[in-house]
Parts: sequence; structure tokens; C-alpha cells
Amino acid sequence: MCSACDKPLANIWVVKPNLPIKSFVRAECAYCGDHSFVLEVEGKFLSGHVEGLTMVDNVMEKFEEIDGIIQQTILIKTIVGD
Repeated sequence: MCSACDKPLANIWVVKPNLPIKSFVRAECAYCGDHSFVLEVEGKFLSGHVEGLTMVDNVMEKFEEIDGIIQQTILIKTIVGD
């Protein structure tokens, strides 16, 4: 959900929760230009579009390994349209 206009921006599904991955995911709002709140996801995840928006890119903003755990920060970019 966008932190400014409350529109849904992306779906997130955790598919392998036991993998040593911690992701900090946010989505860019194609409607108002703001972003979603950061979602912390543990394990491998998949992202998918919501009705009215298309995901056009997943940008890896940060990637590091700390004590055997992969930590990544990801920005999902969207545009209006299916």
C-alpha cells in the first residue's frame, strides 16, 4: 500500500521462508509518486502486480551478507496499466 494515497502497489508471497535471506521491500507508487512503507520479508519471496498497475522493475538498492544471512533492500517500480 502506498503510504500517501493508500493504493495497493504489489503482492508479495513468501515461497521459501527458511532460507537465510532478509529483504526490505518497498514499492514506488505510479499514482502519486510516493512509496509504500518498507516491508521486512524473511526467506525467498516472489512479487506480483495488482490490478491497475504493472511492475516494470525490481531494483536492488543494497545487498550484503551479515553472519551468513543475506540482507537486501529492493525497490519495486510500477506504472499504471495492466
